[in-house]
Amino acid sequence: MKTLTYPPADPVLRVVPLAVIVAALLAAPVALAQFAFADRDVLLTVRKAGATSSLLVDLGSDKQFDTAPAGSTLNLGVVPGLISTFGPNLSGIQFSFLGTVRNADNADATNPQHTLFASRLRADLNSQTTPWNTQSATAQATAGGKIFTLGNSSVGTGLNANFAVFSSGDTSHGINRWVGSGISGGGSVGNLNGTWQAGGTPEGKAPDVFLNGDYLRSDFYRLVPSSGEAGYIGTFELSGAGVLSFSTSTVPEPSEFALVAVGLAGGLVVWAQRRLRSV
Repeated sequence: MKTLTYPPADPVLRVVPLAVIVAALLAAPVALAQFAFADRDVLLTVRKAGATSSLLVDLGSDKQFDTAPAGSTLNLGVVPGLISTFGPNLSGIQFSFLGTVRNADNADATNPQHTLFASRLRADLNSQTTPWNTQSATAQATAGGKIFTLGNSSVGTGLNANFAVFSSGDTSHGINRWVGSGISGGGSVGNLNGTWQAGGTPEGKAPDVFLNGDYLRSDFYRLVPSSGEAGYIGTFELSGAGVLSFSTSTVPEPSEFALVAVGLAGGLVVWAQRRLRSV
């Protein structure tokens, strides 16, 4: 039996293992993560006037925010790609949180088809914003189409699964194209190509001086196709250092306020009756 030593004495045998290894490495596919998106995913859009790039981040399904226990906080960490795209100074960034139920197969009783999810930046950190108005399924489908196309057209781009960076001048992808104002996008107002309702936009703007110790809050709403006010889900908080968190609502719904009011009224009646009896 012939015994082989390493490195082999035969020059041919010395070359073959190396050649086999190199060939295997060249033939092996390199797995690169690319942007992924699914219906009902919540998208964080970020852009800035004068910046060369815009940022799209997929925060995952709306369900993680929609079903979080009342009074809880989700710490989402530093927003991926934010600092590398805009640098450590986030002053003046424009951002929004958006989602939609585009396909009937993904709908449920709470979130039927053409439900929208949209943010509204607080002017006062400690005061909830006025809820968005809900609209008909037809009207919301138009705005929802912009949100869905923003995410879906970005699938397979970039080198990361949960965020994508686009040139600010990209006319087919990115925040300026699908969130910006104007029929074909590109405008400075984040009204989803003019399809968002009057009275504001989901896109908020950080102040011109937004430092590490500063933070902003954007309320997150569910717009079920109908008429009336949207439902408050919770609040996103973004710091000047790029750290993001989400806190669920602890504000009673109007129906609960009504119950409390009835209870107080009943209590006052009982108190008044007892007061009269004791006189």
